[in-house]
Amino acid sequence: MYNAVPVVGIPFRSDQRGNLRRMERRQIAKVVNYRNMTVENLLGTIKEVLSNPVYSKNIKALSKRFKDQPLAPLSKAIFWIEYVIRHGSAEHLVLAARDMDAYATANLDIMAVFLTSIAGIYLAYLFLPTGCRLAFEMLRNHIQAK
Repeated sequence: MYNAVPVVGIPFRSDQRGNLRRMERRQIAKVVNYRNMTVENLLGTIKEVLSNPVYSKNIKALSKRFKDQPLAPLSKAIFWIEYVIRHGSAEHLVLAARDMDAYATANLDIMAVFLTSIAGIYLAYLFLPTGCRLAFEMLRNHIQAK
């Protein structure tokens, strides 16, 4: 992005697919699937990205926005170093998630409670009518036996 060059991406794992899909929607990249990639397919994609002015125009606009920063990187680094020296730390700027487990930051614990609750409600829906019917039959049999 920084150098304003359109991307021909070949995602292999984790977040690469999602990142390239977002880039493709912005028309700054074209994705090539490695599973069905051929030389012709790859060359055609490269030629399309190089010849289509939309990719070049969009990546240049994004690069310009990316470079438009209020401070130069060195000035920003100097500011934060001086900030920490003045105040002793920048602990209040640190995310609380750094001390959390991965399952908690991904809210997996909350999802587990939610899914367990849903499963419990569903099981109650399935077995409660049958349980009530059996209890009433047992009560009726007990009353009739007397």
